[in-house]
Amino acid sequence: MRLNSVKILIQLFPVVIWVSGCMTHQLDVSYSADPSRQSPLRTIPSLTMALEVEDVRPKDESDVVGVHAPLGYDSVRYQTKNEVQAILLEGLRNELENNGHKVIPVVEREADVRIVVRIRKFWIDQRNHLFSSDHIGTISADFAVLNPRDGSIYGQRPVIGTFRTSLYLFRPFVTSDNVMNGALAEFIRSFSRDPELLEYLRLAQEE
Repeated sequence: MRLNSVKILIQLFPVVIWVSGCMTHQLDVSYSADPSRQSPLRTIPSLTMALEVEDVRPKDESDVVGVHAPLGYDSVRYQTKNEVQAILLEGLRNELENNGHKVIPVVEREADVRIVVRIRKFWIDQRNHLFSSDHIGTISADFAVLNPRDGSIYGQRPVIGTFRTSLYLFRPFVTSDNVMNGALAEFIRSFSRDPELLEYLRLAQEE
């Protein structure tokens, strides 16, 4: 019986560390492009892009983080400091402008191409083990590349970014900010290197 109690305490330890850090903390998530590093987006001649981001996540996932605690405990949820839409819009804008493109509000008519991003997931999963817990951040969205003049679609493509790290019993140095910032960086990296999305943008540039 005593051994079982010890095992339960060990399993709960990562959760206690995680929850105690996130109950009073809002996620600070952002992406800043490195001017010294450019992506394949640079291979496309400069475009003026109307970029819009929509949040179409299910209502029960409107909170950012779900921590799946063991032994039937409820999930722990909390918000980002800025709206998820604004986080992705700013991150994508930074990446596009770092690679020679211009991003404008959707209301303007001078765009060469229109990009619509629909957020499907912005979430952390926690998987608990005996001496550790894994934390997996996931950001996914559907991208549509359109002609801004007639609304025709050059193409659509899902993009996913994931980041995984672990919290160990004797090394509990992981934060939800780290996880989601890593996921955001991977998400934008995937977008900027997706060959099909790049081809859709080339089609827009050729018209």
